[in-house]
Amino acid sequence: MTISILILKYAMCYCAFFAMLLLSKPNGGYKLFDKNGPAQNTGALFGSQIAGIVWLGLVPVFTFDQSWIDIVFGIEIPDFFPVVIIILLLIAVSLFARIQSENRFGEIVSNQKTVKIFSRDFILRYILLRLLFLCAYEIFLRGYLLTDSIHYLGITKAVLLNIALYTLLHLPADKKEIIACIPFGALLCLVCIWFQVVWPAILLHVSLSLVYEINLLKKFHRSINAVL
Repeated sequence: MTISILILKYAMCYCAFFAMLLLSKPNGGYKLFDKNGPAQNTGALFGSQIAGIVWLGLVPVFTFDQSWIDIVFGIEIPDFFPVVIIILLLIAVSLFARIQSENRFGEIVSNQKTVKIFSRDFILRYILLRLLFLCAYEIFLRGYLLTDSIHYLGITKAVLLNIALYTLLHLPADKKEIIACIPFGALLCLVCIWFQVVWPAILLHVSLSLVYEINLLKKFHRSINAVL
């Protein structure tokens, strides 16, 4: 595959997903929770997750040369010390996500916005889609893209490009989240380079996202049930 075709494929996948994100923001479906409360348009929310699964997961898997299995798992069993580091990072990321969910809950409550309760079926469907989306997201960004970028640009430029593109995808989010993308994106790139596989980034990103969102769901349901 020539470099021009490779760039075109990456640009097509990235831009298609980015366009879907921009469309979901004004329609109230960019995220499960923002500063104003839970998503008001669950259809748009599901649409953005499915778009990510398609454009960042399915399209690259079937059109790029590298095997997604090798990208995710590699061919070697990791040593004990790196695994311990990942476990410690998972604990740290989970604690950070919990603290941030507490802060977000306070912001939403202080805004006195109307809050709705999501059904159990919706939550289960969302978590499943979210897991698939985050896997596709990391396989694309920290797998295919980072690997090819390192090959053509070297590690430093590849990491900087990856962080920039990752941060750009959070443009519809608030300022705090955009800034947080820089150190977190760097962390995900570094662990993938260290392990030469993507599963550590998937675990870290899933932990951050689901701990944050599930804790917020619990707090909202508890607060509403207490009122009732």
